[in-house]
Amino acid sequence: MSFVLSDNSVYEPFHRILLVRQNALDETIEVCCHGIANTCDLPHPVDALALVRKTPPEAASKQIEDAKALACTAQREMENGFASIFEMATVLLWGALEMAVRDFVTLWLAKHPQARESDVLGRIKLRFADFTSLSPDEFHESVVGQIERETAAHLKKGMDRFDALLSAARISVPVEAALRQPLLALSEVSNALVHKDGTVDRRLAQSCPWLELKERGTMRVSRDRYMKYNRSVGNYAACIPKTAPMGVESRKQQASNGRPEGQAVLPISRKGDTP
Repeated sequence: MSFVLSDNSVYEPFHRILLVRQNALDETIEVCCHGIANTCDLPHPVDALALVRKTPPEAASKQIEDAKALACTAQREMENGFASIFEMATVLLWGALEMAVRDFVTLWLAKHPQARESDVLGRIKLRFADFTSLSPDEFHESVVGQIERETAAHLKKGMDRFDALLSAARISVPVEAALRQPLLALSEVSNALVHKDGTVDRRLAQSCPWLELKERGTMRVSRDRYMKYNRSVGNYAACIPKTAPMGVESRKQQASNGRPEGQAVLPISRKGDTP
């Protein structure tokens, strides 16, 4: 994924939250997979080390048995394709995307007054205390929370929950079905991992038939599937600054820099991305 932001840009959440989280997950996954693979051979160096240190037989036996138990767990995880690692990463990835979009909408409403003229915002009712006791940032966060309740965004699946928030801020992000499908799967798989302990429920089976999951079966996330989710999240995040309407000041700044109005330019690159 490659997109660029200025330090005070409304798109900053996609760097601060999403991009940073993706890079951290990439690195952590590699460390965990290598560590687990090396743990499979742990009993041999533990045995050798006990001999070198002349560890008492009883203590040495306990250390070797513990090492064998860890090696068995590591071997089982390897045979499952490191599914536990990719399942945890899947949940964190979806959570990062949710938070990034939410924070983006909060900043957008704060910096673009014309975005507050949508029908959804016209129906929102706020307490007087929200006007007097909250900071500007807290106030707009409260507004986004009200948007979520007004549109029932938290009950929607996949990108529909983001569409509800974005459209309330007068932002339209057209996305092809080829991108919507993996993001729908990501949201539903993440939901099943968190709330169903990885068991395939009717909601997941019916929402994502292309995954060919059997209801009440156990779901595992492979490396390939996780990487597809990861790429889809990056591609979706890049769509938002490319298609979101630009504010008046942004248009003037872009025009002065020789760029066409409405063209968002975002300079951030993920590790490993090719230009």
